[in-house]
Amino acid sequence: MLSAVRINPNAVAETTSSTRGLRNLYCVRFGFAIVWAGLLALTASTLTPATIACTTRLF
Repeated sequence: MLSAVRINPNAVAETTSSTRGLRNLYCVRFGFAIVWAGLLALTASTLTPATIACTTRLF
């Protein structure tokens, strides 16, 4: 027996809006990481592999 599958258009719209929100959050997070790395490079008195390794362990 075959049955018709009904798709709720509201569910599709909710999924699309939550995906858009997560994408925006990811872009903001990426931008913050770039700014953080730039400020770290500008304010570091010496930028060596050891100082880079110490700061990346915080995350």
